[in-house]
Amino acid sequence: MSNRILVAVDGSQASAEAAKVAARIARENWKELILLNVLETGSADSVDKVHIQLEQFFKSAAAFELNGVRYLPIVETGDLKKKVLDVAELMGAEMIVIGFVGLKGVGKFKALGDVARSIIEDSKIPVLVVPQEQKERITPYQLA
Repeated sequence: MSNRILVAVDGSQASAEAAKVAARIARENWKELILLNVLETGSADSVDKVHIQLEQFFKSAAAFELNGVRYLPIVETGDLKKKVLDVAELMGAEMIVIGFVGLKGVGKFKALGDVARSIIEDSKIPVLVVPQEQKERITPYQLA
């Protein structure tokens, strides 16, 4: 069995919550995190810039949760669903963690969106969906 958990991140509050939950699971089970950010398109400069922003974001947003957890930030370009599933398989992840904005009732499933729903449906490994906490807000980083 693998010792990696892939977390799809984009700098949003929802992805910060997903990373925090994944970090807790990783710490308790001696797992390594893969923090994956997927850009639809981008040059080498924009990928490098996002990689730096991703490091800064998680050092500030999830510093406590990431303390003592080994993690690998990865920035890819292309189709989000495909990249999440491909990187999870390539890196031998045993779980995918994604965040979503918390809604109530039927709106919860609709809020997942087509990409998240596709990841859940097509994944060969478990997918954990983490709702966004509404109490605190973290400003998403701006992609240039």
